[in-house]
Amino acid sequence: MAPRMTAADRQRQLVQTAVELAEQSGFAAFSMRDVASAAGVSLGTLQHFFPSKDGLIRAVALSLADQVVQVASALPDVSSKLRGLAALEELLNQAIEGWWSIISSTPKRRLVTYEIATGAVRGGGDVRATALTQYRLNTRYVTTMIASCADVAGVTWSADVEEVGLLAMNYLDGYVLRWLLEPDSPHLTSQRRTLVRAIVGLAVE
Repeated sequence: MAPRMTAADRQRQLVQTAVELAEQSGFAAFSMRDVASAAGVSLGTLQHFFPSKDGLIRAVALSLADQVVQVASALPDVSSKLRGLAALEELLNQAIEGWWSIISSTPKRRLVTYEIATGAVRGGGDVRATALTQYRLNTRYVTTMIASCADVAGVTWSADVEEVGLLAMNYLDGYVLRWLLEPDSPHLTSQRRTLVRAIVGLAVE
């Protein structure tokens, strides 16, 4: 007899099932009953963990943001013999490429995050709060990454590092959306390099 699933494992299973359904057809196309059926549980069990679809969407959004941060944070530390702005550029290029390898491997999952955001703009309320939390988590990760690269390179900033992180996050957000629309664009790689040069331009030795 298989061991009984713990509450935490069950919750993770339900969120993962919702992610998979959303990847297939978007949030608007499935119901709570669909999630319960796909997960092999009763609707009552699903509602025990997530009383509403908005609550389930929030859990999905936080899970997706956390997955990117955890995997990206586990990338090997980048070491450099350089110091100063040259080192910062090298470190940022490698960090952005590591981030991109994660993002580009899950296009349908990235589309889900945009659907949550656009749904939040239309719906407001709890879903809007969820989308804002998702964006803030992503921005915090990008800001931390940029600050860490600067520390290793031994440089400081001509602007508040929080502003630098927000600028980078806004750029990356638009970049990913453009990639979803035009995945074969010949400018994808050069645009990542352009972002790095722009960030380095805000640093001082």
